[in-house]
Order: sequence, then C-alpha cells, then structure tokens
Amino acid sequence: MHGMDEQRNIMEENMIFGTEQIAGRKVLYAIKEGKQYQLDSLYDSDYMVENWFSYVEAHGLRYRSKVFLFGIGNGMYLSKLLSATEADVQIFLYEPSEELYEYVIEQFSLDALLENERVKIVVGQNECLSEKIDKYLAYEDIKGLIFSKYPNYSRIYPKELKKYAEEIQLTINRREAEGRLLERHGKAYYNNTFSNLKYLYQGKSMRDLWNHMPKKIPAFIVSSGPSLDKNVEELKKIQGRGLIIAADSAVRALLAHNIIPDLFVSVDGMKSLKHFEDDRIQQIPLLCDLQSNAAMMQRHEGLKFFVKSLDFHIQNKVEALGAEIPNLSTGGSVAHECFELARILECNPIILVGQDLAYTGNHTHSTDTIRGARNIDASTLDTVVMEGIDGQPILSSYEFQLYLQWFEQQIQKHPETKVIDATEGGAKIHGCEIRTLSDAIKEIENPAYDFHSIIENAGNMMDEEQRVGLEKFIVEIPAELKTALQLARQINRDYEKMISLIYQSKYHNNEFQKLYRKVSENTLKLDAMGVMEYVQNHIQKETSNMLEKVYDVQKDEKAELISACSLGRDYITIVIGAIEKVLPDITQRIGLESSSQ
Repeated sequence: MHGMDEQRNIMEENMIFGTEQIAGRKVLYAIKEGKQYQLDSLYDSDYMVENWFSYVEAHGLRYRSKVFLFGIGNGMYLSKLLSATEADVQIFLYEPSEELYEYVIEQFSLDALLENERVKIVVGQNECLSEKIDKYLAYEDIKGLIFSKYPNYSRIYPKELKKYAEEIQLTINRREAEGRLLERHGKAYYNNTFSNLKYLYQGKSMRDLWNHMPKKIPAFIVSSGPSLDKNVEELKKIQGRGLIIAADSAVRALLAHNIIPDLFVSVDGMKSLKHFEDDRIQQIPLLCDLQSNAAMMQRHEGLKFFVKSLDFHIQNKVEALGAEIPNLSTGGSVAHECFELARILECNPIILVGQDLAYTGNHTHSTDTIRGARNIDASTLDTVVMEGIDGQPILSSYEFQLYLQWFEQQIQKHPETKVIDATEGGAKIHGCEIRTLSDAIKEIENPAYDFHSIIENAGNMMDEEQRVGLEKFIVEIPAELKTALQLARQINRDYEKMISLIYQSKYHNNEFQKLYRKVSENTLKLDAMGVMEYVQNHIQKETSNMLEKVYDVQKDEKAELISACSLGRDYITIVIGAIEKVLPDITQRIGLESSSQ
C-alpha cells in the first residue's frame, strides 16, 4: 500500500520533498520543477545498497581510504560504509541542502551516524567547503580517495555536484604539487623553516596592513613574462596611485627601469639568489613564508609579512596563541600569491602585467630577468595550444595551463573584483578585461598615496607574550620527537610480531587482532603528531612509491596480509631512521635559536 507520510515545500530552493510509506517503510523523494526523483529504491533498498557498496569496493576501497560522499539522502550509504568498513576508513559527506538535511534528521534515526567520529559533515551552500576539504585531504590520502554520490542527487543539485567535484580536484592538484615539491626539496624546506624562525618572531601583521591600506585602490600584479618588455616603462606613471606587487622573478626587471615595487613576493624555497643581487631589493617589503629561501631571507633587511606554507606545526601554534598567519589560495605560481595578496587587501581593480602564461615570441621571461636571454624553440617542447589574447592559437606548457585555470577560477569565484589583463601578449585569461596598460592607467582617478609609510606603519604579527609562548613551544620539539621515536619503535616491534603470526597462519586469532588494532591506533597517533612533518620532509622521496603499493591486491588473504604488514614495517623503519637523524639536528638548531632570542 502507498501512503503519503509528509511533504514539505521549500520555496527558496523551489523544491518539494517528503516520504512515502511503501511496504511499511519510509521512502524519501524530492520534486524539482514538477519532476519527482526517488532518493531510495521503491522495491529493495538493501539490494540497491549492496550493489553500490560492491561498486565502491571494486573501485579502490582499501585500508585508510577516504570516501567523499555527495548527499546524505536517508543515510543508507553512510550507514553501510560505517558498518562494513574498519575504523581506518574516513568519510567526508557534503549535503548541499540545509532544509533537506534538517528534514531527513526529523524523519530518520541518523544521530548515531552523524555523531560518529569517522564522519566529517558539511551542510548547505558553505563558503568554507574548499577550506574544509583542504584540511581533510592529505597527500597520502590521494591514492585511496573514493568519490560517490547519492542516487539522483546529480539531477537535483548539478551545480553543487560540479562545485564539490572541482574543489576536491583542486585540492588533489595542490597536494600532488606539494608532494612533488617535498620529494625534490623537502630537506631544503626543513632547513629553511628552522633558519627562518628568527624572522617569524619579528614578522609584521597582515591584519594591521589591511587596516591601514585604503580600500578599492588599483593593484598592479607584475610578473616576469616576456610581454613585460612592451610596457614596463608605463608603470612609472602609477607609482603612488596604484599598489605595485611584484613576483620575485620580476623585481630585477622593474629595478632595471628604476621602478620600485611597493611589495614583492618570494615563497619559493629554492629560488635562485641571482634574482636578489640588486641591493635595492633588500629594503622592499616582502611577503614570504617559513620555507622561503633562507639565504634570500638573511640578505633581506626590510619588513617581512608571513603567510602560511607547508609548515603547519609551527603555524598552528602561532594561531593558537592568538596571532594570525593568512592562508593565501594559490595554484603553484608566485603570481597567484601576488593576486591573492591584492584581493585580500581589497584592491580593485587588479591589473595583471607580464602574465603571459605562454611562450610569447619563443621566450618564457622578460629580457631583464635572469632567464630573459634564453631563446627557446617552443615547437620542440611538450606543449599545449591555448587561445591567445588576440583569439589566435598560442603555444604554452601544461604548467602554464594550470596556472591560467587557477586565475579563471578565482575570477569567477570573486565577481566583485574587477580584473584587467594588461599583459599585452600571451594566453587569454577568460573573465578578464583585455586592455593595454596605458589605457588602464589613464582610468585611474584616485589620489596618490604614500604606500611606503602605510606599509611601514603595520604592527607586529605577535606581541611579546605570544613570542615567548612560541619560543617555549619550539623548545619542546625535541621532547615530542623523542615520544614519536618511542611510538615508532613500538609500531615496528608489533609489525614484526604480526608478520611472524601470519607465517604461522595464526592471523585469525585474538592476539593478531589485538596487534592489528594496536598498530592502527598507534599509527594514527604518530601521524597526528605535529613534529612528524619535519620527518616527512626528509622521507617524502623515499616513501612516495610506497603509497602506490598500499592499495595493491594480492592473490589471497595471507599474501595480502604479508604484503601490507611488510610494507608497514618497511615504512616505519624509514621513519625511525629519519627521526634519529632529525632529533639531534633540531635540538642543536633550537639551542642556537633560543639563545638568540
């Protein structure tokens, strides 16, 4: 028998949803634009759930997988995941409708599911969705990531699904880029972090800079693309009338024309010091992070504004003490950091200069930069064809293409900010107004400002009490590393016991199960220790290939357990070696840092 249980009209979504009584159970449905969508099976929901779960298993559900779900529905998919997987499988659930979420909670008994610590839930048109995904998804999670959507949600909420999938993909791209950086330069970033600590204590406040900076002034983001040669002299006309923010690779070109930027950005831990040979750059206010090139930071004598980097351990403590380190969205290019700095300072319009993102005239950089003399044959490179600002095809790289896509996404995301591309060459960034720099400057009517004084008046990021608190925290790092070392050694011993039991075919007994739970719990504890990021910086290159093997499927249960436990033991052995190396080094560095404060 069919009967209506409850129906609710949600005017702001132009949606109606409710439940029908079918064969003694509630069946959830939604009506959008006169069309009804079932959010459960009318016949056998158990069969539907089992089919779905079999599909998820076949597409990579493994140890420590992270599952991203779109839509809560009646909770049946979430319930199945929690009941059919071990505690190491985590679930991120995005429900786009607050009204549907509240209705479902009223109609179905979901408290136990929603309160489960394995579940992270984001509800509604949440502006922090990308930030929450970013915090949730680590580099080591990527290979075991699973994405799935609740039935018919893609038809009811297509825009929200697209946004969710895009945000996940953007985070994956960032994590893979970060992983590649740590593989190549992790040890250098580690060295930079502890060398740059003394500058962090005296870092300037971005919040204070925002308070002092006039709003809706134009900002000129100067990059080092080859088209900068066409119009760099035009920038002399706007000094004081528009904020000039330069990428580190572009400062040399500006100084060659006696143009002093108001700020420059350098967050590349491996940036060549040739970019900073002109003594004038040492006094220009700098946007940096803890992992910026330590030699560059040592030479630089001006004000330093810190933003977040991959060093979360120290940054999280700074914020816990009540200070603030801004997090600038970036797609891998220093020009992105420049753009985001201008945006959070509420500059408007933002004018891009030298942002070619293509092989303009068979060059990659302005002639006044350290790469400017290089003439390339783009036809011999691994290139992509993109649309130029004149509508004609232009050769570019896959890396430049990713940078361009980031700009387009940010422009779309922040329609309140007008963006003008005054590069006068290169690839077309959709969403920008295409102008010459001369024309863009002519429209500037605001009075001149003393940006030098405005920036100089910014206060410190931390007060004395916060600096003392941070120093105490830093001094305790060796003790935390010792705790991590003890835990890692215990995990290693337990892995050895588990492997021995497997070879004896005793992997179904209580002893093995206890060891498995103990190793899982201790591994999670070890991963959660903030100091492990310094260890990870040292071993990223060695352990990246191990991530691939975690999800390998063996021919039988015994072989799979041997493979998994051996891999775990090998990984933890590398971790132990790295801690034993890092511990005395950090102890020595902190001793020097502490005595200098």
